[in-house]
Amino acid sequence: MYATDHTNHEILALLDNEVYGHTRAKKVLINALNRSKIRWHQIHSFGVDPSKAIELKNVFLLGASGSGKTFLIETLTNICDVPFLKFDATQISPAGGKGNLCVDEIIKEIQVHCSHAAQQSKGLYTAAEVMNSVVVMIDEADKLARSFDSSGNWNKQVQSNLLQLIDGKTAISGVTFIFAGAFAETLQNEQKKDASAAIGFSRKKEVEKEKDWDEIITNAGLIPELVGRMGSVVKLDELSKNDYNNILDRHILPKVCKQLEYYECYDFCLTREDRDTIINKAVKSGQGVRMLKKGVNKLTEDLEFDFEIRREQLLLEYTQDMTGECNE
Repeated sequence: MYATDHTNHEILALLDNEVYGHTRAKKVLINALNRSKIRWHQIHSFGVDPSKAIELKNVFLLGASGSGKTFLIETLTNICDVPFLKFDATQISPAGGKGNLCVDEIIKEIQVHCSHAAQQSKGLYTAAEVMNSVVVMIDEADKLARSFDSSGNWNKQVQSNLLQLIDGKTAISGVTFIFAGAFAETLQNEQKKDASAAIGFSRKKEVEKEKDWDEIITNAGLIPELVGRMGSVVKLDELSKNDYNNILDRHILPKVCKQLEYYECYDFCLTREDRDTIINKAVKSGQGVRMLKKGVNKLTEDLEFDFEIRREQLLLEYTQDMTGECNE
């Protein structure tokens, strides 16, 4: 936990090796974890009162499905050697209940996670020390902008309850929160505005101007109090066709070929035509890298069917020679 001593630029370089694009989002997230690291050492190494330590920075990531939001955070927390925990906003409700989580239950899950991590450290860290380093992701946060019941208040109730977590006034103070959401309809509308603005030369500067994403997601349905507690709201980059090519070659294809070794199939090759088809479909689908995986898996269905797995193949080390996952 915070055992690595990388500089911010070194962390960025390590991230670039695994995750394509999203440079600004990477820098914002690195800064957030750096704040957490500084605060951790102030409190646990130098005895600074938490009320006088540096403030934490929460982040909201805005990006299309399959653009790499979760993978980016997972990779960063692995590099920085800090605990990571993820919740789905669609499972959070004001009162909890079967299959759902309320704020109190989220707090308990975070506490259990930190206690387990402390036990795993065999006395190296206490649960409180783990708590003050953990990163919690609330995914599908754009769903909180929608009403799920007839009263129309479900989303606002959940958002209001989440303020308790972020304010740091509960038993899990010291946690860094990262919210993430697709806001697909909102992003599509913004793209249409940009396309319309680009038609007129006089409006070119308006297109290039940095958008106020805080205002945009507030208008989409998130309450101002929640958005206001985000230190940064940043939109992920759109992946280019070149990015998709690199992801295929460096991450997806090596993993697929490793899987096919179970079937003693070593001659799988992705043709240029297949590659172009898969990438174009990924670009158009709105599913990003997930569609890349689907496209490649579709091509291997018959290969897997035609080969039987021999018993000794089950002993293959699946993770051997693997260098990481792909954006998702």
